Amino acid sequence: MDVMTAPAECCSPEDSLERVAQLMWDFELRAVPVVDCGRRPIGWVSDRAICMTALRTSEPLKRLDVRSAMIASPPVVHRDVPVSRLEREMSRNGNSWLVVIDDAGAVAGIVTSGDIDRALRAVGNRALAALRSGVA
Repeated sequence: MDVMTAPAECCSPEDSLERVAQLMWDFELRAVPVVDCGRRPIGWVSDRAICMTALRTSEPLKRLDVRSAMIASPPVVHRDVPVSRLEREMSRNGNSWLVVIDDAGAVAGIVTSGDIDRALRAVGNRALAALRSGVA
């Protein structure tokens, strides 16, 4: 899948929420997939889930593990899913991103609505350039 961001930043259930919050800050993420030891997605953590967990527990993020804020069943698609179906999958899942998995079920990358928009603009720009040059 050409539009995905790879490799994806992931975390384990044992990681601290401080580490995940730092990943979110460093890579401008709103959510991070939680993976098992085989890099298979088992959940996800959102920036909102981290905030609500911190508020609910009154504990510093370095004392809280990912399990305390993890949301089960991350939205996943196989890397062979055509780009034309990605927005529909995002809408169905109520997210602006999807975890992309490989044949073994391991995380291969992430695709966001922004990735799709950039890919569509690039296709449109190439088509427009071809029209202008008389190729199409």
